[in-house]
Amino acid sequence: MCCTVSLLVVIAQGLDHIAENILSFLDARSLCSAELVCKEWQRVISEGMLWKKLIERMVRTDPLWKGLSERHQWEKYLFKNRTTEVPPNSYYRSLYPKIIQDIETIEANWRCGRHNLQRIQCRSENSKGVYCLQYDDDKIISGLRDNSIKIWDKQSLECLKILTGHTGSVLCLQYDERVIVTGSSDSTVRVWDVNTGEVLNTLIHHNEAVLHLRFCNGLMVTCSKDRSIAVWDMASPTDISLRRVLVGHRAAVNVVDFDDNPNPSLIPSSPVPPPVFQTVDLWAARIPGTKRPWLAHPSPWETGQGIPYRAVSRTLCSSSLKTFPNECEEGEVYSWIIALAADILSSFSVWSTSTCEFVRTLNGHKRGIACLQYRDRLVVSGSSDNTIRLWDIECGACLRVLEGHEELVRCIRFDNKRIVSGAYDGKIKVWDLQAALDPRAPASTLCLRTLVEHSGRVFRLQFDEFQIISSSHDDTILIWDFLNVSTNGQTEGRSPSRTAGPVEFDVCVDSPNGQVNVPGGTDMDMKESDLNGWRNGERAGDGLLKMPLGGKKGVLNDPLLS
Repeated sequence: MCCTVSLLVVIAQGLDHIAENILSFLDARSLCSAELVCKEWQRVISEGMLWKKLIERMVRTDPLWKGLSERHQWEKYLFKNRTTEVPPNSYYRSLYPKIIQDIETIEANWRCGRHNLQRIQCRSENSKGVYCLQYDDDKIISGLRDNSIKIWDKQSLECLKILTGHTGSVLCLQYDERVIVTGSSDSTVRVWDVNTGEVLNTLIHHNEAVLHLRFCNGLMVTCSKDRSIAVWDMASPTDISLRRVLVGHRAAVNVVDFDDNPNPSLIPSSPVPPPVFQTVDLWAARIPGTKRPWLAHPSPWETGQGIPYRAVSRTLCSSSLKTFPNECEEGEVYSWIIALAADILSSFSVWSTSTCEFVRTLNGHKRGIACLQYRDRLVVSGSSDNTIRLWDIECGACLRVLEGHEELVRCIRFDNKRIVSGAYDGKIKVWDLQAALDPRAPASTLCLRTLVEHSGRVFRLQFDEFQIISSSHDDTILIWDFLNVSTNGQTEGRSPSRTAGPVEFDVCVDSPNGQVNVPGGTDMDMKESDLNGWRNGERAGDGLLKMPLGGKKGVLNDPLLS
């Protein structure tokens, strides 16, 4: 009552702008209640266009709201000043519950697996497989095993352009508004003009296949089958210089990710020790910003020499802390490059974007690690042990293990709500991230839906609030649309289960026990054979993969060899 009287006094004194500012902090439910208090409050809310301001606030802060505003085209009625012709407050008041209904429908579609499915047949002439992709509202760019990059119109699904130049499979790519950067099994990194398709730069550094890359804010990191990580300074598309080479892994480095810090600074580091069996290695960083509190605690594994960011080779349990004394100063932030080496040692490392020094080793996965994503303090990794693990990078703890895939987890992405994973079983699974982070949530509730449409192994996927786009060994790109669902939209529960079939190889049985030697390093298995977890086999000392002969003669059913 006191608040009501006070606000009425403000309005009575002609200070509507103050009352409007106070009421603008209300959420939707409170704003509805405020309209019922009295006619004066209702007038201030209407004249102040507070429902419009509430919607604008949601669009600015929530990507789902922003996406809906663009797709349903009511964004043109937002962020206009009062001198511009805009609808009355009643329009925005009626629009708000419609938006809420749309959001609830989208969330229900995700949970129930309702979607419209569109399929792009890539029709590779020489070989099958779409290894990588990225998309925006207008286009999809994909890298194929036939050495080409194809650009597709996202609306018509027509191929707009084919970029050629690589002499090996295109294994990874990333693009922005200016360039496409691709890595290939021909050992090169190429930079293309995103609009014209012209090759702007070719980087020749790695000795073997470039398996993954990531660039942002003038920093690019590439990793390779040659067991190294290269850190590049990108001044411009034509001015890219090598700043650091990170070594120490004893097998191929399959994926990298790092903080989007705008001003990473590299300084010399001491030699890096070899990775530890079935572990996650972390490497420290120091960049101006705010400090990470977990580095402020002493550890029994400290070197004791007081040298900042000194490399220490240890195997730590998930709750252990590795720190550097007297170096966690006020105004510093710690930032990481996470590098994954999916070798017979099943390890991946976390390096620093500034110092490239070792921090810790984490235990967890039982077999090789095939994919990961790093965002804020959360790392999500997928493995050939068929599981997904969630890690807190600040304290090194494994927060949750997700089980459900029947084969190697090949690709994984997450946002604030969901984790989406793709595997060699041909399935895409949608997981509840918030439930996964809650230790009280039962494991049976974590997988929201399993999507089964690919007829081959899922190599790569990307998703947003409205859709998943995935690529596969079956030479297709699938668009799973959870927004524009028709009345007869497909549901996962109605889709037949499919599993990836066996892959033909030229094999030779050279031992009495029926083991098969498969030469490694061919273009066919360049990316996949370096992933650990050979299921029933192991690498022989001569570099060949030895595994039991399964199925009919001349066929290997192991999913890692496609």
